Amino acid sequence: MIRAFIGLDLPQGHRDALERLQEDLPLGRAMPAENFHLTLSFLGEQPEPLLEEIHVG
Repeated sequence: MIRAFIGLDLPQGHRDALERLQEDLPLGRAMPAENFHLTLSFLGEQPEPLLEEIHVG
């Protein structure tokens, strides 16, 4: 089972701005900019064969 979501990539300029912004946050842990995205729907734990079918479709 894999934790899955449907998401959109962010434009590079937005990623750069968010990366600079998170440098000034006092709490939490920084996330690499290449992992930034906009989650549209969280699908929860899903079997890998189903996710492969969704990805291809």
